[in-house]
Amino acid sequence: MKFNLNWLARATSLVTLLLLFGTSENNIVAQCIIEDFVTTMDGGAASAVCQGDQVELCLESNTLPPSGTMDWEVSDDGGASFTSISSVPLSLTYDPADPYLSFMNVFELPANGMGYIFGVFGWAPADLTANQVGDELCLQAAPMPDPNCFWYQGPCVPPAAVDPGGPGVPGNKYMEGNYYQEVVDGSMATKTISYSVEVTSNTMSCGHTSNIFITEFAPGFAFVVSSQVVPLTGLGKFTVTMPIGASGGPVQWGFRTTGPNVWPTDVDGCGSVKIAGCEPDLCATFDIPEDACGMVDEYQFRAVVTPYQCMPGCVAPNEDGISDPMVAPLSCPMENFMTTVNGEEGPLGVCAGDIIELCFDGEDLPGGGDVIWEVSEGGDAFTPIATLPISLTLDPAATWLTFMNVFDLPANGGAYQFGVPGWAAPDLTANLVGDELCIQAAPMPDPNCYWYQGPCGPPTDPGGPGVAGNKIMEASFYQEDVSGQYANTTMNFTVEITANDMSCGHTTNLYITEWAPGFPFPPIAQALTPITGPGVYTVSLPIGATGGPVQWGFQTAGPNVWPTDVAGCGSIKALPVAEFCTTFEIPADTQEGVYIFQAVVEPFNEAGCSSDDPESIDGITEPIFVVVNQGITMNCNDHLNVSVDSLCQLGFNASMVLEGEPMEYFGIDADQFNEAFYTVDLHYNGEMVDQDNLKDYLGKELEYSVSDACNGASCWGTIFLEDKM
Repeated sequence: MKFNLNWLARATSLVTLLLLFGTSENNIVAQCIIEDFVTTMDGGAASAVCQGDQVELCLESNTLPPSGTMDWEVSDDGGASFTSISSVPLSLTYDPADPYLSFMNVFELPANGMGYIFGVFGWAPADLTANQVGDELCLQAAPMPDPNCFWYQGPCVPPAAVDPGGPGVPGNKYMEGNYYQEVVDGSMATKTISYSVEVTSNTMSCGHTSNIFITEFAPGFAFVVSSQVVPLTGLGKFTVTMPIGASGGPVQWGFRTTGPNVWPTDVDGCGSVKIAGCEPDLCATFDIPEDACGMVDEYQFRAVVTPYQCMPGCVAPNEDGISDPMVAPLSCPMENFMTTVNGEEGPLGVCAGDIIELCFDGEDLPGGGDVIWEVSEGGDAFTPIATLPISLTLDPAATWLTFMNVFDLPANGGAYQFGVPGWAAPDLTANLVGDELCIQAAPMPDPNCYWYQGPCGPPTDPGGPGVAGNKIMEASFYQEDVSGQYANTTMNFTVEITANDMSCGHTTNLYITEWAPGFPFPPIAQALTPITGPGVYTVSLPIGATGGPVQWGFQTAGPNVWPTDVAGCGSIKALPVAEFCTTFEIPADTQEGVYIFQAVVEPFNEAGCSSDDPESIDGITEPIFVVVNQGITMNCNDHLNVSVDSLCQLGFNASMVLEGEPMEYFGIDADQFNEAFYTVDLHYNGEMVDQDNLKDYLGKELEYSVSDACNGASCWGTIFLEDKM
């Protein structure tokens, strides 16, 4: 974890004696902390999850504070509320890229009274000893190449004699080597900070010890307020923690190695302590409940860093320490599908050469996917006949967002003025009434000349009924996805416009906008489709691989109007479009007796979630059978006695009188095709008879005729009506 503040040079002694020394140069001005949060789910962008799944959530950041906590939170109600999953204490740690300072304090040996002698700022780290080797820090005893008896135990003799220092000779001074970082701007006041490291090797000997420490000074390094030291006595993670007072004085943290000086060739023989960084574990796991389906539509995950704010005097209201939510739709494999042929569920009887309409409707369809209509001729393999992109549409139950951008009129240069998120939907105007959306011009009740054309100044503002607006209002009514689920797909947004009489210089477009993560301006791409009249309108946009936010909806632009003038400027009314329809023509020369159709949803259940019936819940609809009338030899019974029902109705159909008609077509009861394949008429004395009221024809003989609806072949006979009820 990097904590990019102003590191200055100071040091403390082993005892509470404070040595003042010069500060380093190149002071860095404290900057506002800018969130650089990168969140992942299972190592990548958020994606659909199954009930019973376990997901791993991770945060990466270089701007975490030196204290506080990082909490993972989850929402199962669309982001309305969040609950904590885990909480991780935040800590400073060793990072070889950070600028560390050095200071050596020199004392008499404990046997000689431990008196302080001097201190040196900037003592070379290689002589502390504190050497960076790759990502590790190696702490060792402090070498001293000067053989003088000041430094080594032995007789002090005249200069012509030999000084005692050399390999194996005990050192004569107690060395305190400090390798540390520092902040002097008061930003740690009133916080509890921690410094954690991982000891990967520890063979220190010869009377030497290494510690980690935190020290707080009074302002101006007047005195030591408090200090905490933790010895590095073995292997593993070590943490020193200390609450910082309110004075705002300097704070230091780092490593302190103490022990007698040694001859340079004896350093390695006294062992070492090797240090690695100990980043906090910013990951957590979350188990999707086994019974989530039916209760939850999606899960949202976010990381919350507390406390998280700018340096004193900085203002950055959007940098709140809360990551953008990762949205993971809950995949519950169910086929809420419905298919029709010519508006009916089927089966259907048709003639060769007929054109039929196939329609599919479904819920919880994959964004960016397709509905593929397929046909099997005579029971052979299915082949595609139409691929229909799955389109988002107007969803009255969804959460719709609003944004208003205000510009000068084109005649005044068209300059951007300001933008307001959350502009009330009734003032956009965009009102949902049931399933229908009504879009109108944006009203402005403020009569000031800023908003309306006319003279500025007392006694009267120019605004009022019929006065021309002075600004262009760009009103966006939209939905937004920040989960990245549409990356590498082509998005479509489709609505049906049932009425369009918008006027007064206003226009409405459907739009899709792709943003880079974090919403930097300008957007990556945008597609617009103008709404010019009633009908079905679609806007499409290929989405890139960045996984950034995507917005789609309606954008209306035009001058502001007085509230009572809104209705006079017309409106656009929109409805959802949920069906995916195509047509198929039965070949005029077909020899096949049956065509079987099915719709395939792709992709389906990308998350691989299990279902109650995995064999049938596969994204493929139940087949629709379309039976082609191939004709039969038309032979009718000559004469039949038939009885009417209690309502004097007959329910007369072709199967009652035809001879040789099949009992079924491809396993389907032939009665289902009577009305499609044949027309039946009754006559009495040459006049057509209404079968719904046969009371006047009881006890009489009627003539009937049956005609093939496709080829016109026919036959006839007679029936005698009886009343046996």
